[in-house]
Amino acid sequence: MILSEQSAAFRRRLYDNRHWLPLLLYPAAILALLIARPFNIIPDSFLFTLICAIISLTGVAIRALTVGYLPRRTEDEVTSGVKSTELITQGMYSVVRHPISLGNLLAWYGIILYVGVGWFIVGAALLYTLFTYQILLCEEEELAKRFGDRYTLWASYTNALIPNRKLWISSRDRFSLMQVLRREYIGFFFLVLTFVTINLLRNRVIEFTWSLSPLWTVVGIATLLFTLFIRLIIKLINKYPPRTIATSAIVLPHSL
Repeated sequence: MILSEQSAAFRRRLYDNRHWLPLLLYPAAILALLIARPFNIIPDSFLFTLICAIISLTGVAIRALTVGYLPRRTEDEVTSGVKSTELITQGMYSVVRHPISLGNLLAWYGIILYVGVGWFIVGAALLYTLFTYQILLCEEEELAKRFGDRYTLWASYTNALIPNRKLWISSRDRFSLMQVLRREYIGFFFLVLTFVTINLLRNRVIEFTWSLSPLWTVVGIATLLFTLFIRLIIKLINKYPPRTIATSAIVLPHSL
């Protein structure tokens, strides 16, 4: 197999396993905290926590804006792998080609930074960025094959991951909050759970005690109650057809 074929096969394997491969960052983060010296970990100040949370929540907001404006599709179409026959170039897709991947990057960057261990922050951020880049190469190969010149033209003036708000085109579809809640509440719950877990481990390493900071205790409990409430609401209105999840125009994205 020539190198180009090996590279394509490698990208395809990454793409096929895109849902679980980022989860390897969890044991890596735990290991980084357990072997780090307390004075080598960035102190857990309110400002530091706020910066990390803002980075991750920006990613969540980008995902929400993307999902909320997507055309509605049934759950069967999503789970069966049916791909859209329409190239979506409005809403968030008008300013950036891969808004879901951008949201994922920012959400993970906030988590990685909050670990607070220098070598882990640099290494994990680079690895996840490289992973995302390989995933997007695979997605764009499929997009180019499916949509041809239409995709090439759109890609020629729309950045892959850096939004250009001057290109904004309003979506034809109305924003659906329920669509966002249906598809994103579990991911948001695990995002907060990850921050809570890291805070617990940080306190164990730095303060030698298994305890949560008051801030993350409140946020964790509030998020748990919110998640249970949304799950109950969704069960009560399950007579409505499920909504679609976000795609990079036709390909289901790797999620949190």
